[in-house]
Amino acid sequence: HLLDNAGRCLLAVPVMWLSAPKFGQLFLDLGDRNESGDRENRVITVSFLLSLSQLGDLRADFSILKKGITGAFGVADEAAKVLISEHLPELRLKLHAHGFTVHDIACHILGPERLSETNLVDQAVAPMAAGFLNLVI
Repeated sequence: HLLDNAGRCLLAVPVMWLSAPKFGQLFLDLGDRNESGDRENRVITVSFLLSLSQLGDLRADFSILKKGITGAFGVADEAAKVLISEHLPELRLKLHAHGFTVHDIACHILGPERLSETNLVDQAVAPMAAGFLNLVI
């Protein structure tokens, strides 16, 4: 329903834990569906939220316009931030090898409310005028 009406899709991603399965989330926003149907100039956003056994809670938010990409990882503590940050240069190189122009990718420590399991659900069902601003320079 969200994909047809708002160009958004929220998927549950099963992750197997030792005791029981948990679910991560993948959120796709295919951009504003304007009347002209201009698909080439739409900003596509991809977000995912996972709870990992070694890293803890991990969130990623990326925006893609044509072949340009920018984004950020969010983690719960400094140790996870250091680990992710160490591998960002390699990620930039691999994205570049796939034809992307990488503008900025960073890692930040986020509060529990931004890493909560309901955060992407709230984002998926929020109306477009609910404070989202896509700024492309």
